[in-house]
Formats: sequence, structure tokens, C-alpha cells
Amino acid sequence: MALFAFALSCGGVFADPGDAADEVPTLRSPGTAPGETVASEDAKIVLSWELPGQKSAATDDADAADEDGSELFVEEREGPEFELEQARDPEFSGAVARYRGPDQTSVLTGLAEGEYYFRVRLNPGDGEPGAWSETLAAEVDYFPRWQVFLLVGIGFAVVAATVAAVLHGHFRSPDPTP
Repeated sequence: MALFAFALSCGGVFADPGDAADEVPTLRSPGTAPGETVASEDAKIVLSWELPGQKSAATDDADAADEDGSELFVEEREGPEFELEQARDPEFSGAVARYRGPDQTSVLTGLAEGEYYFRVRLNPGDGEPGAWSETLAAEVDYFPRWQVFLLVGIGFAVVAATVAAVLHGHFRSPDPTP
């Protein structure tokens, strides 16, 4: 029995990869409605994208699931390459390319608190890059600091009370040696 489900989709299936060059990819984050800001409390953002009419590789083989429901899809991918860009403002000034390649899923971790904006486009390498997708906004927000300090303070108080109780019991007990 597998302890967790793992799905990896490294691409999709096109009728003709050359026909996809003028398409604009759709950028999304699982569990988030289109146009909704992606919220992350653990500095991890999962992004995926696909072209219009593209059939996802993860839906190609319904019999690929193990009896416990875990799935693993790995597909050698040839075809169009994509470019994922990240910025701290919606105008994408100072944007950074986070990924270039054929995969259509990216997991971003270790992001600092704040708002981020992402977009993706086809990047054929031998021609003009395609149009950017619609922008996807994401907000990374860690556990509130006041709660962290409160929990650390409570933990310190519990440890101090335990040490005090042990020492008090030790000094109040009679000496067992005659």
C-alpha cells in the first residue's frame, strides 16, 4: 500500500505540435478558481498550464492507477516549450524567468512573504515567443508572528514550570542514605 498519492504530468498530447505555436496557454493553480488569487501559507505554489484543446497526459490512461488510487504518470515530452515568468508587481517590471522547457507543471517553494504575479507563454526557441497568458496572482502569508511568539512563550513557561516542579520535589524528598 502506498503511503501517498503522487501524480506527475510532464506534458500533454497535441494533434500537431506545430499548430500550437500561436496558442495562448491557460495558467492555473489546482484548487483555485480562474481569476482568484492563489493563497499559500507554506511558501509553496503549484502552477500548471495547458494550451486550448490540449488533452492532458494525466487523463490518457485511466487504468494507470494502483489499487489504492495512487498514480504516477511520466511522459517523455517533445513539442512546444514554455516560459514561466514571476514578478512582484502586476506590470512585470523586474520580472524573472522561473522556468523554460516542455513541462507544464511547476512547483515554486521558498518564497518570501508577499504578493507574486505569474504568466506563461510559448517559447519556440527558433521563432518569436507567443503571447503571454492571463496573469495569475499569488499571495504568500506565513503563520502570524504574534502567534509564533505566544506559542514559544507558552512552551517556555511549561518547560520552566516542569523544571521547577522537579527541583522542588527533589529538594523536599528525604535523603534515602542513612
